[in-house]
Amino acid sequence: MRQICYYRVLELEDSCTDIEIKKAYRRLALKYHPDKNHNNAEEAKEIFLSIQNAYEVLSDPQERAWYDDHKEAILRGVDIQHHDLGGLSEEELMGYFSTSCYRGFGDGDNGFYSIYRELFDLINEEDVEFSDASQYQERDLPSFGTSSTPYYPEIKEFYSQWKSYSTQKSFSWMDKINPNDAPMRRIKRQLEKDNQKYRDAGKKKFNETIRNLVEFVQKRDPRYREYVATQKQLNEEKQKLQQEQLKQEKLKNQQKLQDYQVPEWAQTTEADELEQERVEMEWLDNDNDGYSNPMEGGEDYGDDELYCIVCDKLFQSLAQMNNHKKSKKHLKLMDDLKREMMDQEEILSSNLDSVHLSDISTPQVLSIPSSPKVEQKGKLNKITWLY
Repeated sequence: MRQICYYRVLELEDSCTDIEIKKAYRRLALKYHPDKNHNNAEEAKEIFLSIQNAYEVLSDPQERAWYDDHKEAILRGVDIQHHDLGGLSEEELMGYFSTSCYRGFGDGDNGFYSIYRELFDLINEEDVEFSDASQYQERDLPSFGTSSTPYYPEIKEFYSQWKSYSTQKSFSWMDKINPNDAPMRRIKRQLEKDNQKYRDAGKKKFNETIRNLVEFVQKRDPRYREYVATQKQLNEEKQKLQQEQLKQEKLKNQQKLQDYQVPEWAQTTEADELEQERVEMEWLDNDNDGYSNPMEGGEDYGDDELYCIVCDKLFQSLAQMNNHKKSKKHLKLMDDLKREMMDQEEILSSNLDSVHLSDISTPQVLSIPSSPKVEQKGKLNKITWLY
C-alpha cells in the first residue's frame, strides 16, 4: 500500500518553511476536526489523524530531515520479504517510519504494539541468523511488550538498550569482489580490506536506521507519553512545594527581623555618636607626641580612657572603648581576672596566718608591674589604666 506524502497531506511544497507548515496544520486541523464533521465523522477522523501525523514529522527538524532523505522508501510502505541474504534491509525498514503501518494503539494484529513488537523480535532473530558464528555474542534485548506493560522499568529499559543498538550481522553480502579470485596474496589482502570497508559502511547505515526507528516509535508510544506527562506533573508539584517552603521561610525570617530587638548594650544614642565624632576630631588635632601614665602623675584623662588593660587593646575613640567595655569578651575576662585575684588573696591570707613572726627574717616587698608598652604608630595614642 503506497502512502501519501506528508507534504501533500498538508497541501504544501517540499521546500515549505516552518511557518507555512504551522499555518497549514492549523487550517486543515480546524477544517477536518471530527467535532466539526458530525455527518462524516469516521472519514474526518482518518483525515484528521493523517494531518496530525504529517505535522508531527515535518514540525520536528530531525524527523523532517530523515523523512526528506528517505521519502521514496518510506512512501513505498511495508513490504517485508525474508531474504536469504541479509534479512531486513534499510529500505524495508523505512515503511515503519510512518503511522500508516499500524491501525490504532491496541494489541490487535495490526495495532501499534503488535506491529512493532513483531518487528523488533525479527530484528533480534536475524542478528543471530546472519551473524558470523565465530564473532557472535549472545545478548538478551528486551521485548517491546504490550499496551499493559508498564513503562518503568520494562519499557524504559527497552528504549535504553535499543537506542544503542549495534547489529551482529556480518554484512558479508556487501563484498564487491571475492578475494579468493586474486592472483597474488598481496592483492588478496587488499581486496579483503576493501570488502571490510563495505561491510562496515553497511553496518553503520543499518545501525543508524534502527536507532532512528527506535526514536520514532518512542515519540509515539502512549506508554512513554503517559510517563512523561506524569513526571512533568510530579516535577511541577515538587516545584510548587519548594516555592511554598521558600515563601514560608521568607515570612519567618521577616517576622524574626521585625521581632528582633537590639541589645541594650549595643544601642547607641545620637549623643553617643556626637561624642564619638568629637573625640575623633580631637584625636586628629592632638599634637601631643607622647602618652602619660597616671601612676607617674601624668594627665588625668577622665572620659578619654582608651586602653583596656584587661584585654590588652588600644582604642581610637571613647565610643569604641565604651562599647568594648560592654562586650561579652571583656566582661568575661573581667570576671576571670576578679576570680583569679580573689583566689590569690585567699592563698596569701592563708599563708600569712600560718607564718610565725619568728619565721620572718626580711621584709617582703610586693613589686608592682611596670606600665605596659604600646607600639607607636604616627602620633602616640593616649593610654589610661583600668583597676
